[in-house]
Amino acid sequence: MKSLHPIKLKIFIFITIILSLYCSKSIKSEVLISENNCQKYTVLENENIVFILKKHSLYPIFGKEGSLAKTYKLQSKNKNENKNLVYKGDVICLPQKNNITINIKTIENKKIDNVIPKIENNPKENIEQKNISTKICQDYTIHKGDTLFTILREKKLFPIFGKMGSLEETLKLNTLSDKDIKNLKINSNLCLPFKNNIIANKINEENHIIENTEKINENENLKISYEFNPILNKEKKEKYLSTEKKEIPHNKIITENKNKNIKTKKINENKKTDDKIKQNLQSEPVANLKCMEYKTKEGESLIEILRSQKRIPIYGINGSFNQTLSLNPNIKKNNPKFKEGEVICLESIQKSQTLENSLVQEKQEDKDNSNHMVYFEGGGKYLRLIEKDNDNGTSAKLLSRLMISVEGGLIQKWTPSLYSYFGINFGVTQIMQSDTSVVIGDDIIRLTNYFLGIKYYFFPDFYGNMEYGYGDALLFRAINSNTMQVEKMATAKIKILGGYTFLNFEKLKFNGEAAFLINTPFNNEIYASQIGTGYEAAFVSSYETKDWEVRARLHYSRYITNIPPVTFDYTEIGILLRLSAYLPQ
Repeated sequence: MKSLHPIKLKIFIFITIILSLYCSKSIKSEVLISENNCQKYTVLENENIVFILKKHSLYPIFGKEGSLAKTYKLQSKNKNENKNLVYKGDVICLPQKNNITINIKTIENKKIDNVIPKIENNPKENIEQKNISTKICQDYTIHKGDTLFTILREKKLFPIFGKMGSLEETLKLNTLSDKDIKNLKINSNLCLPFKNNIIANKINEENHIIENTEKINENENLKISYEFNPILNKEKKEKYLSTEKKEIPHNKIITENKNKNIKTKKINENKKTDDKIKQNLQSEPVANLKCMEYKTKEGESLIEILRSQKRIPIYGINGSFNQTLSLNPNIKKNNPKFKEGEVICLESIQKSQTLENSLVQEKQEDKDNSNHMVYFEGGGKYLRLIEKDNDNGTSAKLLSRLMISVEGGLIQKWTPSLYSYFGINFGVTQIMQSDTSVVIGDDIIRLTNYFLGIKYYFFPDFYGNMEYGYGDALLFRAINSNTMQVEKMATAKIKILGGYTFLNFEKLKFNGEAAFLINTPFNNEIYASQIGTGYEAAFVSSYETKDWEVRARLHYSRYITNIPPVTFDYTEIGILLRLSAYLPQ
């Protein structure tokens, strides 16, 4: 037994040395993260430890050397207490940022050295410390045609977007706002961050990974930047470009496996979004479109805005609806309604864009129709003729039955804003009432008239029409006190008309028209008339498609012709329906 004593003594001494080394290491570790070497923080409502660590950028968070483990050690709680639970008003001790080692891993989980920005003594790069920031940067002289995005892409300072991107870093280094992005002065100097600084900051908050360079390039090309939509405000830009953050309940700590699942889900969602954006960018080259800022009113829909701003045509591939969606990717395609004060981008109307080009798009709508149309018109009219003898102070009145009117003709479209037409009108009526007991003339009165006219659109809602007509006019003369004779007289008529579209629902339109009438003199052995004048008012509604048009016209006209000493007062009221169709090419 005595021989075993020295062996036990040696074993005891060895165990004592091991325990001493372990305890000294633990004490050293505790000193590094003692309360004298930490920062105190008061917990706010709905906050948890992981959220607080992210808020203070204490990365990496997870792992043995992460800020989460060090935070647990700093808290003066018993082992049985749940250290994950923090409540509003609690004061917790957070480790200093310098005590956390930053380990960056690639997607393939390969370890790389800690990234420390280095300054090379290269006079060509003209690297200096800017007074406006404590960060080291490189100078760049702005050339003609440069934008902030092209500069960052040329220098391969990826990623560009996001809170850790080179765009946000450049704005801070140069004390620029979002409004200054488009106002870079030529030959002025711009302070750009080093690529190493961006890589060091681009640490994934959950898995300690950075994005692959090829993936970064692909994503950057799909981003919607201020080059494509310069009027997106900062709030919308950050909401669109930044990764959605999910708040973690204060009583739960997310595990690394759950982090990976969320990361995978986000990648899949971002991929679907990127594909949709890529399709929109390929279908419409929005970078070439100029736009105008418009502030919306409460309850306005997109189509109502386009109508009020005269952005025609609205529909079709080249219509203003599709163009506006291309300029504003954040707007949904189901004609959304806006709130008061929202800003959207409308395609600006170029001064060089004539009304003719606008009407070409409106009329064609992706289909090249023939420039020739045929029309048929039918309806009914009532006529009233009053004869006044100015010398004797007598008068006579004659009323017709409903006149059946039929008209047909051709329409030629020389340009989208210029029309010409030719037509023939036939009318049949009878005398219904007169002031005499005997009326001499044909039992059935037939009238034939020929028309030739030109119609021109000065503006989308205003047009003019000049029409020349030649044909029969209805007259009557007294034979004696009990007898009058009704007869026809050939005469030429000129109509000068103006029309205005006061309601426009794209295909359905409502117009008001007013015209000035002139009757040329007619002379024979009985009549020697002077020039007659009058007016016409009409209400027109029309429905137009790519291939045909239906029109209804309610009109009232009156003109007076002098045949000394008699004055003829001619009044007409009627309604006409017209169907027009394009002829095949």
